[in-house]
Amino acid sequence: MVFNPDFIAQAKAHFKPDDALLVMCRSGGRSAKSVDLLAQAGFKNVHNIVDGMEGDLVEDPESLFNGKRLKNGWKNSGLPWTYAVDPKKVCLPSIFVETRASK
Repeated sequence: MVFNPDFIAQAKAHFKPDDALLVMCRSGGRSAKSVDLLAQAGFKNVHNIVDGMEGDLVEDPESLFNGKRLKNGWKNSGLPWTYAVDPKKVCLPSIFVETRASK
């Protein structure tokens, strides 16, 4: 992964400093760093979704799920989730929206 040098500028273009922002990534690490950067930039109501969407890897050689992201995380908690993201409800890079729309 490469850091997006325009991350804060893009956030400021889409959100106000008092907007409630819930930030999530696959397993919680990148979103935690993003929340820190947003807070340093003056955003006041930003929150990291701990353990991310997918969660941590199962690390049990005896388990059929060893190496799978089935431990904690939003998706494994019973909360609603989908891979079909509605672009109207989230801020996505335009390249992602264009790619999904062309499929």
